[in-house]
Amino acid sequence: MMSLKSRHFLIFLSHAIAVFGGYAAFFLAFHSIIGDSVAIFAFVPPLIVAWLYGMRRGIIAAVLADILTLVFLQWGHGTNLDASALSQRLPGLIAVVMIAAIVGYMRLLRERMKKELEQRKKSEAELRASEARFKAIYESSNDAVMLLTEKGFFDCNPRTLEMFGFKTREEFSRVHPADISPPHQPDGKESFPAAQERIQTAFQQGSNRFEWVHRRTGGEGFPAEVLLSAFDLNGRRVLQATVRDITERKRIQDQLERKNREILEFTDVITHDLKKPLTAIKTVFSLVNSGAFGKLAGDGPEALETGREAIDYMQELLDDLLACAKLEAGADIIDRQKVQCASIVDQVLDRLKYQIEEKNVAVSTSGFNREVNADPKGFAKILMNLIGNAVNYIGQGPDRRICISAENRDGHVEFTIKDNGLGIPQETQKVLFQKFKRGFNVSGIGGTGLGLSIVKGTVLAHGGKIWFESAEGRGTAFHFTLS
Repeated sequence: MMSLKSRHFLIFLSHAIAVFGGYAAFFLAFHSIIGDSVAIFAFVPPLIVAWLYGMRRGIIAAVLADILTLVFLQWGHGTNLDASALSQRLPGLIAVVMIAAIVGYMRLLRERMKKELEQRKKSEAELRASEARFKAIYESSNDAVMLLTEKGFFDCNPRTLEMFGFKTREEFSRVHPADISPPHQPDGKESFPAAQERIQTAFQQGSNRFEWVHRRTGGEGFPAEVLLSAFDLNGRRVLQATVRDITERKRIQDQLERKNREILEFTDVITHDLKKPLTAIKTVFSLVNSGAFGKLAGDGPEALETGREAIDYMQELLDDLLACAKLEAGADIIDRQKVQCASIVDQVLDRLKYQIEEKNVAVSTSGFNREVNADPKGFAKILMNLIGNAVNYIGQGPDRRICISAENRDGHVEFTIKDNGLGIPQETQKVLFQKFKRGFNVSGIGGTGLGLSIVKGTVLAHGGKIWFESAEGRGTAFHFTLS
């Protein structure tokens, strides 16, 4: 199949043959009538070619036309072409080339002007469509939308009048942002200077989003979410203020917070009430085990140990449930401060020392000579769970290793706890951070199924993220970040 470039060349070639063929016929027909003066029409072919195909091809056509004219003239006189004849035609050739160049350049300018005109028409159509869309959104928006300068408002949409209680846009344009606000904001700042500060910030930075308390004309205050966006309008810098009434949102938030507090208080009471009888039972078990009621015979000691382990599990489960409830309710306070990573890791490894020695695990650490901005207790809780899990699920392999490391990545510190233990089954990996989800290959190993859920909640409360890679039988690597 012929390419587009080839087709264009064939079209040009056919047009060139037609033009020069017509010129040759014209030249031969009129030479006998008007003589050598017919040579003045040598500019016609390059002019046509230049107008149709541009300056470069027009100049080539000018040279060809001049050569053809010279051939016809010399042939008409019956003489041969020589250097003298060529030099005599040189001014004519220059003139024809200049005419072709001018015509070709005019064609180029015409095409450019045509494209610019089309682009301008297209831009104007797009601008009109954009203005129509903006006007439709502006007029029908459920949020109050208003335009203002540093001096005050000069336009608004119908929802603004409805939200604030004004009758006309002219009436609204006579007020300042501070005039539709109570004298003071909830943080104690006076509304007028605070509003001016917000406006200046938006002009300087391009936008500003914040919560504000506005006031209707009847004096009723209401919470609002405000977005100020700066842009140029008719040569001046203005702000678009979008105001959303969030009264209902705040009401629902207050209800949720109250319910969360009630649930948390209930959970806290139930947890402590359940711990009391468990503590009493554990005390009795200790007395029995010490022989205070006589020596146990047969399976008594084993049964006693089983009961004690069950009580320990119940106490651990209650602690984890309370920790989950606090995280979900947002009541687990994150006390951020500069924390030396090495000291926290040393504390955790010291607490896990006997389990590590019992399992004969080689533990290595690297990169902990740095600080993070974190809650020390929360940070320790994360490491305790992840390193403790690595120890618990290390398996029975001959070379048991846990590598704990930290390194800087994109403004955060990424921590990694990697082991070569049992690994996590593929079918469990998607739900691993959910409550009470454990791998199918950990039966007989203690745990409540809440540890990783608590870890994830604590990491997220710090503004970090957590993920892992694992293959069953080949170990697991947990990663989390802190700022």
